[in-house]
This record gives sequence, C-alpha cells and structure tokens, in this order.
Amino acid sequence: MIGGVIERDLGRFGRVRLSVIPDASTTSLAAFLDVNVEPGSNVITDGWSAYSAATQGLYDHTSTSIKASGLAAHEVLPGVHRVFLSISPAGGHRY
Repeated sequence: MIGGVIERDLGRFGRVRLSVIPDASTTSLAAFLDVNVEPGSNVITDGWSAYSAATQGLYDHTSTSIKASGLAAHEVLPGVHRVFLSISPAGGHRY
C-alpha cells in the first residue's frame, strides 16, 4: 500500500510525498503522517475512520465522506487522485 500527501498553499498543489506503508491502520497512517506532515497542518482526507485517530492532537483534520458528499472521489480530493493516476500502470486502469 502507498501513502501519499500533497502540500497545498492558497489552493495550489505543491510537493508530493509518497511512501510504502504496511496497511491503512491508524498506527501506519500516524507513522506516515509523523514523517511527512508538519504538526499543526490541516490534513484533508476522505471518510476512512482511521484518519481521525491518526491525526488527533497533532493536526487539524478535515474529513469528507465521498459517499455522503455525492461527488466523485477526484472532485473531493483532486490532487491526490491526480498523483496516483499519474503513477499507476496504464494510467490508473486495473487489470
């Protein structure tokens, strides 16, 4: 599994950080954030439940349930979806 974060400043995307992580657990996500995100930053995520505990006390956390939003995932989190699409084999198609 690959974890990814993208800096955002004034609505523009900045540096990207990607890393292999063991799984999507709170422990793995917290370790990834600790290495890649400055404390106090606003971490914007989808509604995966592990993010709340992984960000608690160190980061401001904004979560949007993609399903509840009625929007497509690339509309809710456009930067990270663009990055992962660009590094996926065959432009993001699964075989």
